[in-house]
Amino acid sequence: MSEDYPRGESPPFDLAGDTGAERSALRTPEALQLVLDSIPVRIFWKDLESVYLGCNRLFALDAGLGSPEEIVGKNDFELSWRKQAELYRGDDRTVMDTGEPKVNYEEPQTWEDGTELWLRTSKVPLRDHEGRVVGVMGCYEDITERKRTEQILRRYEHIVSASRDHISFVDTDFVYRAVNAAYVEAFGRPREELVGRPVGEVFGKEIFERGIRRRLERCLAGEHINDQHWVDFPFSGRRFMDVRMSPHREKDGTVSGVVVSARDITEQRK
Repeated sequence: MSEDYPRGESPPFDLAGDTGAERSALRTPEALQLVLDSIPVRIFWKDLESVYLGCNRLFALDAGLGSPEEIVGKNDFELSWRKQAELYRGDDRTVMDTGEPKVNYEEPQTWEDGTELWLRTSKVPLRDHEGRVVGVMGCYEDITERKRTEQILRRYEHIVSASRDHISFVDTDFVYRAVNAAYVEAFGRPREELVGRPVGEVFGKEIFERGIRRRLERCLAGEHINDQHWVDFPFSGRRFMDVRMSPHREKDGTVSGVVVSARDITEQRK
């Protein structure tokens, strides 16, 4: 261990042997490629004609190539995403012509086998030592799963919004965090006057303490509740409701709130 470093600390490299030689080795093109291949995003760079000059291993695999070396001299029309070649080259041109980066934008990618992906991409101009733009460098990450999840959530949001059942989400402090359109209609108040307010304030302390609190506490303890009872709405009067309450669990299993779905069955009751 070199005495240049405090006791208990290690130098940034293994300095056994010829320190200067090892540090020089870390500056070789091979070492740079090793670093790029270790980064968990796709990285590439092109010349002024959008011809590839290099990339890292993940990018080469996406392009349908066996190694980063194979991409040198190719353009987007020769790779697996040729359907989006014009789109990608247009972005290259914009970045190189303006000299301004284009950061964190989303774009599609379709492979020859029909695989459809969504990417979050950033591109910056490459400049020489005199500041002239000589190409473009970019990176992207695959956000396909996130986009699919967002689409599923939007569908569920539409279903919940269109439902005539009164649906709400109450957190562990008995505060409304979400309500659907039917719930808003039943209370006759704007959504912003419900979301963020404690259930006890919305229904009134007496009604809340008389039964609602106990049911919410049971759900937060992990119990599922389904019962029918009269509910005194502050603005729409007394209604007979079929109420289902379920604990909402996070991925780690902890209960973070209660999902409440209530159906007005007053007419059936009559």
